[in-house]
Amino acid sequence: AMIDVTGKTEAEARIALRELKDQYDLTIEALEEDQKYDDMDAGKVISTTPAEGEPLKEGDTVYLVLSKGPEPVTVPVLLTTAVFALELLHVTFPDTF
Repeated sequence: AMIDVTGKTEAEARIALRELKDQYDLTIEALEEDQKYDDMDAGKVISTTPAEGEPLKEGDTVYLVLSKGPEPVTVPVLLTTAVFALELLHVTFPDTF
């Protein structure tokens, strides 16, 4: 049966799957084109197909879906808003800010 490799890097997942790979002659592929945003760090496995506990057959392919990391935050807009709010409170900044 498939083991849990979520939270591991691709390299760590491949090492963890080595025994199953040899036993079932598996192919392991990372799905970079299907990367999704997740709370997990970029490059970590967020899901697999087959999923943990599902049976494996001779010659199966295991797909690793890797995280792109958290959704990017638009910092310039937030920073500009914060600076504007502080300026309204008469807080001044050096010209180099």
